[in-house]
Amino acid sequence: MHAHHGAGNVAARIAFYGGADLAVGEGALAQMRLETPAFLFAGDRFILRDWSEHNTLGGAVVLDPDASRKLFRSEARLKFLKARAESDGNISRFVSSQLQRDGAARKSQLLLKSRFSAAAIAETVSQQAAAGALVVAGDFVVDPGTWKQLRQLAANAIDVRHRAHPEQPGLPLADLRAVLKAELPVPEVFDPLIADLCRSEFVRAGTAIRRAAHMPALSAPLQAAATKIRAALSAKPFDPPSRKDLAPDPVSQQALRFLIESGEVVDINAEIVMTADSMKRATELVREFIKTRGPSTTSDLRQMLGSSRRVAMPLLERLDRDAITLRQGDKRVLRR
Repeated sequence: MHAHHGAGNVAARIAFYGGADLAVGEGALAQMRLETPAFLFAGDRFILRDWSEHNTLGGAVVLDPDASRKLFRSEARLKFLKARAESDGNISRFVSSQLQRDGAARKSQLLLKSRFSAAAIAETVSQQAAAGALVVAGDFVVDPGTWKQLRQLAANAIDVRHRAHPEQPGLPLADLRAVLKAELPVPEVFDPLIADLCRSEFVRAGTAIRRAAHMPALSAPLQAAATKIRAALSAKPFDPPSRKDLAPDPVSQQALRFLIESGEVVDINAEIVMTADSMKRATELVREFIKTRGPSTTSDLRQMLGSSRRVAMPLLERLDRDAITLRQGDKRVLRR
């Protein structure tokens, strides 16, 4: 048959979703397969005439200008088409049907191939967002059911990490992205989702996310290892053992990592760590010594602290980086 739209017409074949017969006055869902491209938008109406163009057979409305033969009769597609067919051209139903089908859409692309104006689409988005019928997530609008599911999946993944590793500050965002990858309607929705989670029950912890109520805590096996580490660092506060000797096995290494992340222990360099209290005290002693004695050598400061050169050198270099001291030749002075 021929499809007439505006001043043009194009030859087409019609494939019905249901039976092949259509009585006078009846309506049906069908796919129009054009022999040549046509400029049609969602919501446009057109006339169908027979092949000879002597008889008008009926009228139709475009429900989806980007139809495909793939999954032609799938349940999801039929649900989408029925929602639009029953909408009587209502823009709200066109918006909701697209989000239910796709999960999300970029605001600038929503109903782009439709007869609705950009102003009408923007107003509908605002109204539906206010009514909770859709979620605005950055540059995207998201189906509320999809959004709720994503939030729940994210919350479950974070809770699982808290239970499995209570000593960790949270679930790394890279791991959470991997968990949600198959469920995200578009990858760009991930960042707005994290922002939304952090407006309520969750907080960012560096490159991780955790529940606001979660406080990192050592499990029983790690508590014993942490106790040994604390004792070793306290025994010689300014001359601690090397990191390798301090944490020789995976359990003690995990405990040490927790103490560093919690701020109880401070990294001096890759080999040396000190308790935060020892670091603070060493800083005070160095500042007071130089203030009293003037520019001081590494040897002077090392002897004053009672530490070995193995520890004193990286400790003083750390103070240089922290803008406490300034090296001038072989001596150090206080920064202004």
